Amino acid sequence: MNVGPSPTGEFDEAAYERLKDIGEWMKINGEAIYNTRPVKPYKENKVCFTQTDDGTIYAIYLAEENEKTLPEKLSFEKFYPSPNSDIELLGRGIKIKWQKKDNGCELIIPESANEKLRAKYAWTLRIK
Repeated sequence: MNVGPSPTGEFDEAAYERLKDIGEWMKINGEAIYNTRPVKPYKENKVCFTQTDDGTIYAIYLAEENEKTLPEKLSFEKFYPSPNSDIELLGRGIKIKWQKKDNGCELIIPESANEKLRAKYAWTLRIK
């Protein structure tokens, strides 16, 4: 987190902002972190994968520094959801459509998913 006190024991204002941002992100996406473990393919492009004991998979999209929205499509070669899987964007409750491709799958992100995104820096898809 790169947060710590100065030699005088004071925190820089940036530390408070960073902790606030982390707290806001965790309110929306914490279920993808707590009680999960990394799962294959672990990471593909800018997406990291975790899974709960009940089989729910989370795909955490790590945004570039100036990236404010998800791309229109996410393509995977190493990851393929189970047939009839439901995919949802956390914090928005928006369903994400997906389709099988020759070499993996493709998720189609609707334009509405990027309206009023509540999290910054990374967005999480829940796959059940």
